[in-house]
Amino acid sequence: MYKRNSQGWLKHIDFILWDVVALQLAFIVAYLIRMSGAIPYASEQYRILAIMFVVVDILIAAIFNTMHNVMKRGPYQEFVQSLKQVVLVLAVMSLYMLSVKSGDAFSRITIYLTAGFHLVFGYLIRMAWKPAVRRIVKDKPKPTLTLVAEEERIPEIIEKSSAANDFEIKGIVLSDRDAAGEEIFGKTVVANLADAADYICREWVDEVFNIPVSFVRFRSGFRWSERITGGDSHRAVPADVYPDTYPASGVKYRRQELC
Repeated sequence: MYKRNSQGWLKHIDFILWDVVALQLAFIVAYLIRMSGAIPYASEQYRILAIMFVVVDILIAAIFNTMHNVMKRGPYQEFVQSLKQVVLVLAVMSLYMLSVKSGDAFSRITIYLTAGFHLVFGYLIRMAWKPAVRRIVKDKPKPTLTLVAEEERIPEIIEKSSAANDFEIKGIVLSDRDAAGEEIFGKTVVANLADAADYICREWVDEVFNIPVSFVRFRSGFRWSERITGGDSHRAVPADVYPDTYPASGVKYRRQELC
């Protein structure tokens, strides 16, 4: 689930499922407090409400992409996103109960307590699950990547990519000068821009990350690298842009799209 070609809300389905668990736990605790020890699933009405909580929680996460960049969020950002998830779920559930005219059938205190516990449990579970995910993916081989960028951007990109730790920069190609063989910020310049396509096709590289500069042309919403493909735009297939997943805005090419 943490392969880099996973996109959208499904990439973090584990966090979504944990949030569903947190919400159901919050619902049970809130009901126990309000109803003095009773179990919510014993009531048909509250069983339906529990199912609606699950459906709405998943839909909110999918539609509003509330788990986007969850692994890169700090404690404050995580709290804000957790609060956003809780408020949206509460708002939709309130509209649902209003539309089916079932508001009087449910305890408002139970609903509000559920929202409060959902915030607490959801936040704590996410913060606890992140280190576990990092341990799981730590020993998995990361995709190798050749970075094409201006020299002044290299330190910033390498620092951010090291923090993300989701790929390994195998080599660098400078877009603003010839520097093959040099080392920049601990990474080797593997080729000059004019020779980059030959190097990429000859060596084992999973992907190429291209920071758009003056030689990148925009066409029909897609970014194409002209010089890295020898001026033949047909050798470059339109690639997805990942301004948040990657350390800077740019274009990712799979090796087979260039060779």
